[in-house]
Amino acid sequence: MRLFNVSEEMLPIDPVVLRPASLKTEMVLRYGRGLAEPWDRRTQSQTALSVGLYGDQIHVVGPTQSSLVELSETIRIGRALADRAARTQERRAVALGSPVLPFVPLSPEDATRREGPALRAAPTSPSRYGFHMHIAVESPEEGVQVLDRIRVWLPVLLALSANSPFWDARPSRFSSHRYFSCSKWPTSGPSSIFGSAEEYERQMRHLTHPAARRCAAVTNLDAQLSDTRETLDVLLADVCMDAEHAAVLATITRALVEVMARQWREGSPPAPASVAQVRAALWLAAMNGLDGKLMSPCSGRNSAVKDVVIELLELIHPVLVEHGETEHVEATVADMLHHGNGSRRQRDAYLVRPGPHDVVEAALRGTHNVDFTHGVPSAILAEEWALTDTEQLPTKASVG
Repeated sequence: MRLFNVSEEMLPIDPVVLRPASLKTEMVLRYGRGLAEPWDRRTQSQTALSVGLYGDQIHVVGPTQSSLVELSETIRIGRALADRAARTQERRAVALGSPVLPFVPLSPEDATRREGPALRAAPTSPSRYGFHMHIAVESPEEGVQVLDRIRVWLPVLLALSANSPFWDARPSRFSSHRYFSCSKWPTSGPSSIFGSAEEYERQMRHLTHPAARRCAAVTNLDAQLSDTRETLDVLLADVCMDAEHAAVLATITRALVEVMARQWREGSPPAPASVAQVRAALWLAAMNGLDGKLMSPCSGRNSAVKDVVIELLELIHPVLVEHGETEHVEATVADMLHHGNGSRRQRDAYLVRPGPHDVVEAALRGTHNVDFTHGVPSAILAEEWALTDTEQLPTKASVG
C-alpha cells in the first residue's frame, strides 16, 4: 500500500466583510507546532502550518498516511488548526480555489511588523489556492513511467476538484478559474511523454535553468516528481470545499498511480496523446467541472461527466478493492455528482441570493462541515462556528 499525504492552501478572510485579508506569521506557526489542546497530539504535532508571502495564504501540510479514513481525519484536523490560528487574528480559514471578493491589504501597522519591504504591499493580483497530492513511488523510473501514463486522466481529477467559478466578485465562465489563470505560466500545465528518468531529469534541468525562470519561480507542472524523487506530486487540483471530497480525491489519485505503475510493469505503453490534446481536455475540465462534458481518455471523445468518472472508477476498482476503500470512494463520488463539488455549490449559493458575500459564507460553512463530526475533536466543534450574529452580517450597501 502506497503512503500518501496532501497539502492545502487555505484563504484567510475577514469574517465581518467576508473579504480576503492578511495574516501575521507567528500565531499561525504556533498552531502548526502542536501547542493547542491535547487532542490527537500525533496528527496535530505533525501538521505543519505556514503563511504565504503576503499573508494571503495558510499552507496546511498533513502527515503521511496509509488509509482513506486516516487521511480524512488528518485533513479535518489540519483545517481546524488553520481556522483556529486565523481566529487568533480575527480571521477565518476557508477553502476556495480563488478569492470571490477583492483582497484587503495589510494595515500600515501590521505591514511594519512584517519582515522586509516586499511584504508591505498587497498582492498585485489575487492568489490561487490549490490542493497538492503526494503519492510515494518506489523509484524515479517508476515515477516517470506513471507520469507518462497518468497525464490523460488528470483532467478528470481537475473536474472533480473544481472550486473557483468566481473572479473579482463576478461569475466566470470556468468552474476552475484558478487552473485557467495558473496555466498561463510558462512552466505550468501538462507535460509531454518523458519515456525515461534520464529524459525527465534533462527536461527539468532545462525548465529550472535561470534563463527559463524569469517568468516563474518554480517548475509547477500539473504532475511532477518531488525534489527528492520519492513522491509523485499531482498539483493541478483546486483546494476542495468539502474535506471528505479532498480525502477521496487523494485516494482516487493514489489508486490511479498504482494502476499506472502496474501497467508499466506489464509492458502497456502510455496513451499517445499530444500536449495539445491533453491541454484541450484540461481546459474543458476547467470550464465545465462536473456540469458539462469531459474528454474521455478511453474513447478520445467528449462524453457526459458521469460516464467519464465511471470509466475512472472502473479503472481503479481492483486497487480500491484491495485497500477496502471501494464503498467509501463510490459513495462520495456519487454525492459529488448528485449534489456537486465546490464549484457547483458556490454557484448554487449565488442563485439563491446573487451576492458574492453569500457565496463566501456558504463556502466557509462547507469548509468546516459543521453538520458532521467525522472524527474532528469535540474541543474544536464546541467553538462558535457561526460567522457572526445574524444582525451583524454585512449588507451589500455596507461593504460595497
